Amino acid sequence: MRLMHRGCWVLSWVAIACLAGVLAMGQAAMAAEASALTPPAPSPASSVTDEEHFAKGEVQFDNQWVPIDDLFKDYQAARTQLQGLNAQVDATRIRMGELQHQLNEMKNQSAVQERLIRVEMAKAKAKQREYQKVLNAKAPTPPQLTPLPPQPAQTNYTNRWGNTTDPQEGWRRACDAIKAQNDQLIQKFKQELDAYKKTQDEAKKEMPKIQTTIKQDEDQLKKIADDLETQQAPHADAFKAVSGEMGGLLRQTTALETRIQNMAAAMRAAPETVRFARGIVEWEGVFYPLADLEKLYADTQAEINRVNQQMKAEADAAGRPLPANWRHPQQDRMDALKALLDRVRPARGDKPAA
Repeated sequence: MRLMHRGCWVLSWVAIACLAGVLAMGQAAMAAEASALTPPAPSPASSVTDEEHFAKGEVQFDNQWVPIDDLFKDYQAARTQLQGLNAQVDATRIRMGELQHQLNEMKNQSAVQERLIRVEMAKAKAKQREYQKVLNAKAPTPPQLTPLPPQPAQTNYTNRWGNTTDPQEGWRRACDAIKAQNDQLIQKFKQELDAYKKTQDEAKKEMPKIQTTIKQDEDQLKKIADDLETQQAPHADAFKAVSGEMGGLLRQTTALETRIQNMAAAMRAAPETVRFARGIVEWEGVFYPLADLEKLYADTQAEINRVNQQMKAEADAAGRPLPANWRHPQQDRMDALKALLDRVRPARGDKPAA
């Protein structure tokens, strides 16, 4: 009995363990389902402020904080690449211009040849229209002749005054007049018919010649056009290829310019003291290393001083004073650059230049 009781006790614990496992699996499944339906909790916001990023020399670019020194190097590299692309664009534009000039020259030469043929063909077509008008003309209509009156009876008529009239004589005079009129009409018709036949014969004779001339002119024009197309084909293909290159270069240039502008905006968003401390200086809309601007100022100011001395020496040699308002065209620009450099040096711990 104890054994049976003990066996039942063991089985009970097994059942309880299995039940606990099933409940645990169910709870895990429910938890997984709940987690799938519940949106993840937002990650805690960064506790680092923009000022702290700037203090570490970082700027925000492409939605992340990056060292401004690295971004400036990328900026300089991109500007160098842009200069190369611009040089390629200029060279490609020159090639396109040369090819276009060659195509235009070929077309102009072809147009000169065409012009002479077109003038000849225009004259031939005008003649063709004239001859066609003649051929379409109707023949002259035969005249309507006046019929002769019937011959009267052979009887003389004596009036009351004793005058005798011969009807035959009057008839003959009337017939002679009608015949004369009819003869004139017939003669005129014959003349018109002869002229009509003559122009018809000429038109029928000349029309094939004119048509042949027009056909020859058309063939010549087609040959000139075909020759021009053959002559232009390699240049046109080259122009198309170069145009494709130009399109690709312009797309690259636009993309790179946009990237440069975005990098500049990212650096510009940082306080200038952050840039100054790292020798990054914006001048006339472009970021330069401080050393480059210092060299630009030194070289340009030296040239200004040289020109000023030369102008003064020339004025002294001519016995006239140098105008009081004379000022080198670049002096204002260099004064502005010097003022900028004087602001940069304190941020770097340097003393302003004398």
